[in-house]
Order: sequence, then C-alpha cells, then structure tokens
Amino acid sequence: MSPRAAIPRFLALHEAILSTLGQRVPTILVPGNHDRRRWGLMGPQRDELFDELKSAVDPSEIFVAGCATPFLAQLVPAGFHRLPAHVIAYDSTFLPTGLLSAGGMIRQEDLLQVMAPLSAEEPPLPLVLLMHHHLIPTPVTDMSQIDSRAMPWLGRWLVSRALPWLVSNADREEMTMTALGAGTALSTLHALRRPTLVLHGTSIFPPRGSCMAFRRTRAMSSSLLLEAAAVASGSMRAAARNRRGFGHRTISSSSITAR
Repeated sequence: MSPRAAIPRFLALHEAILSTLGQRVPTILVPGNHDRRRWGLMGPQRDELFDELKSAVDPSEIFVAGCATPFLAQLVPAGFHRLPAHVIAYDSTFLPTGLLSAGGMIRQEDLLQVMAPLSAEEPPLPLVLLMHHHLIPTPVTDMSQIDSRAMPWLGRWLVSRALPWLVSNADREEMTMTALGAGTALSTLHALRRPTLVLHGTSIFPPRGSCMAFRRTRAMSSSLLLEAAAVASGSMRAAARNRRGFGHRTISSSSITAR
C-alpha cells in the first residue's frame, strides 16, 4: 500500500481509537517489518512511509519513531508522554542489507547512547521500551509458518518451498521474529538498574497479548516485564470500538504493573 493510501487510513483509525478512549492522549508510532518491506519480507528497506507519516501528523499528538537512522533508539520527550518514566522508541526493523527477511535487530550501542544523557535518579525512574520485534521467542510464533497467502504464486513458492530447501526451518516465523542481538539487549536492560517494561508488536493472537516477567537475580540488576502489545491488524477497528486488545499498565516513579 502506498503512503498516499495508508496515511489517511491510519489517521482515521487513530481518531477511532481516541474516540473510544474518550480523550486525546499522546501516541507513539514504532515501525514494523510490513512498514519497511513488501509483504513484510521482501527488501530492500523502504523508509518512505514513516518519513511521509512524520510530515503528515500533528507532532504534539503523535510521535513518529524510525526516522533517525542510523540511530535506532530515540528518547521520547517527557513533555510529550507525561509519564513518571523514561520512554524509548526503538526501530528494530532496520536491515540495511539483504533482500529477504522479516527480521530486525537491536543494538547495545543504541541503548547505551540513548540512556547516556539521563540523570541518575534515586530511586531510578522506570524505563518503557517500545519496539516491534520480540526479545525472546513467544508461543505465538515459535512453531508457526510464515503466512504467504497474500503473495503471488511465486512468492508463496519461494517462502514455502525454496527457502526451507536452502535454509532449514526458514519458512518458520520465529526465524525472523526475535530480534538479532536480543540476548545482549536483555542483559543490558537488566544492568541499567531500572524497572523496565518492554512493549513489542508482531503478536497476532491472543488479542490481549502475552506478558512475561523476568525478576532481578542480583541487587545490582533490574526486573523486566515483557508484553506482546499488538493486536491483529484485521481486528483493530473492532478493538477501537469495544476496547478488546487494550491493556492497562500503571507506572509510578518506582514501579510498573500490568493487567
């Protein structure tokens, strides 16, 4: 879908969500693999959609991430989100090379660079990290096959026949859904000594997502809460109407809870 067709649809969906919530709240957009590559899989990397989206939205209401490459992590201004926490939007979809992948990466140096200017509060403020790809495999995608039904016959043959013949299990979603560098990122987030909520996308079912907690094991580390926050694109309008898929997170100056 071209940016000219996609952007008005997004703006209409955004208004429907705000109408359901009953108030104007700040929105942060993080790109996914379908925003960058055809069918979410075929390269090369395309940045036009988010570049044009950033120019089309009201920046006082919508923060569009993913437009600062090669820097992948962006600190969302506190005056925008008004939360008692630091909020980082991370573009995990950046793949400068390769013509076939739905994957992404998360780099330790980007996390350290964006955290470097933050003051050392006591107790440390929580951290909210927004990204598209998983940091750990999930039961949603760990065995499922890549959905190629929308592709032409050549694409379906490539994904279902040629890829797994060349590379074992290459037709499985989990080969590309977990971000490259995820293990290092998890260790880095623990070492930051901040209560951390990671909200990622790519989940299709269940509609409310899944939540996993990783408690700290040492006094000098932090606990992590990982949540699949996405809702299937086909049910987004229904979600906007009846609140299906909307979770509730409580963030204080020293803790994060989710339900």
